[in-house]
Amino acid sequence: MSEPGRMDAEKGSTDERTVGLRSCGDCWRCCQDLRIGEKAPGTPCEHLDKDGPLGGGRHCGRYADRPADCRDFECLWRLIDAELLPNTYRPDSLGVIFSARLASELGLPPHGSGDWLVIVALPVYSPAGKPLAICTNATAMEAVRRLRAAGLAVMIDETASGGEAIVERPLRKPTPEFARRLSAGLEAIAGRRQT
Repeated sequence: MSEPGRMDAEKGSTDERTVGLRSCGDCWRCCQDLRIGEKAPGTPCEHLDKDGPLGGGRHCGRYADRPADCRDFECLWRLIDAELLPNTYRPDSLGVIFSARLASELGLPPHGSGDWLVIVALPVYSPAGKPLAICTNATAMEAVRRLRAAGLAVMIDETASGGEAIVERPLRKPTPEFARRLSAGLEAIAGRRQT
């Protein structure tokens, strides 16, 4: 049986961190690159163990009682299938962390009939603690184009590197099937947050 926050290497199955279709595997960028309480982005979390899954990865040393910031964060790469964000677009490979947020949580005005879903693109950080640019990362911008083409609004957050937060409206409405899959994943997240 897997420990919390670890991947079962033998079976390829995962623990409770798998909400949608994919496991974090050896990726731990959220533990380093997100603001968690007083921890600044680009600084590894003090609870990030160095002896993680599959030999050499990292994992959360206090996953069962992790802070609310960690508990509430969901990586979009894990939530949606590889057709939209291929396996090579995992945050540790791509250099960008995508998450789904409601526009109202970001202080953005209502659109159409009310609140709307925004995909936030956040940078990962270099070993020197500097945020990597998103807009000059061709593969990251291809991922943004894929998300917009699927009918999602994307906010590219370059504020950490002195830039702006740019909101790109979707190119078209999401297909009913994609909207259903994303909605099911978000409902699963909401259910987990209430328990």
